[in-house]
Amino acid sequence: MKKQIDDWGTGLGADPDRQPEIHIPKGNSRSALVYFFRDNMPTEAMDRITATVNAPALMKGFAKLTQRGFTVDQIHAMIMAFARDITRRPLPVEVAPWRAFLANLDKYAKDATKHEDTDTTTPSIDPRLSEA
Repeated sequence: MKKQIDDWGTGLGADPDRQPEIHIPKGNSRSALVYFFRDNMPTEAMDRITATVNAPALMKGFAKLTQRGFTVDQIHAMIMAFARDITRRPLPVEVAPWRAFLANLDKYAKDATKHEDTDTTTPSIDPRLSEA
């Protein structure tokens, strides 16, 4: 008797031994930001059964940020800050990372703009040091 082949998820006429090509968008698109979010989350946060990434919801959140004038680099910084925060203080088991990120989007947006207000290009000398 011939062993049954599990072809669940294989397209009709496709070779089951060939791995499907996965296209990960690069650049500044919202879908690229979703992949950036997924790839930068701690593994313990993404190992949960409910921790799938809701791409349409994240893309909508990223669209709001870009409409408010945030750059892709600022959004990357927000994602990395969120990843650092949930590494230090893990999320509850029932909370998916994408939900927590969208729930705290205003906090991370405020933090991203706060860091840009300071001028780091021109060094300044503390006046107490020049009095000596």
